[in-house]
Amino acid sequence: GKFSLKFEEPVAGKISITTLDGKSIFVEDMKETSEQRMDLSEIPSGVYIITLTKGTKNYSKRIIKN
Repeated sequence: GKFSLKFEEPVAGKISITTLDGKSIFVEDMKETSEQRMDLSEIPSGVYIITLTKGTKNYSKRIIKN
């Protein structure tokens, strides 16, 4: 349930996690950092989409929680 996002250089933006059907389960504003720690131990196992929004750009990855 706990993991870190690491970036090559410090970034600021918004992190959101959604289910595959688009339901938002987590949203957090991220201050400028090169590592963001997250605790998702309260959400059920499954496949989710994590998105970093930085300005007008979105970066997304699929994550699997066992």
